[in-house]
Amino acid sequence: MPKLIIRFPMTTLFALAFFIAWSLRIGLASIDFFLPKLIAEYAPFIAACIVSGALYGRSGVKALLGRLKQFRLAPKWYLFVIFGPAVIQLSAVWLFSLFTGTTFHFVATLLGQPFVGLLGLLLSIGEEVGWRGFAQPHLQSRYGIGGSALLIGVL
Repeated sequence: MPKLIIRFPMTTLFALAFFIAWSLRIGLASIDFFLPKLIAEYAPFIAACIVSGALYGRSGVKALLGRLKQFRLAPKWYLFVIFGPAVIQLSAVWLFSLFTGTTFHFVATLLGQPFVGLLGLLLSIGEEVGWRGFAQPHLQSRYGIGGSALLIGVL
């Protein structure tokens, strides 16, 4: 198996990530249990760690995870990325209600909204490590920035 991973690392990454996620989501679709769903969200993360370990050993996995601590932009851009989508969505709801006269009642409490946002941020880490942290650099050397982003987006 490791020779197969070394020979086809990107195919292995995508196959593993999709297999882990889909087998948990399809197999446990009727069960309302949080842990398998959480593991499914981290499937790209798990697959990236497996493939990185096979390719580069323990140091490769440490390097992959070490990138989570690297901040390359000014803090304002991280705030924009974290809060920007919520501002855009709330603005769209506000504009829709302004032009249509429809009123919206939000179910989440004021205390629940930060929890939902934090949960979304934590769940997105699983995808970012797999797709942006591992797949993007490997594919970018072959297909360039646009090609690799398009390939990851389609897959």
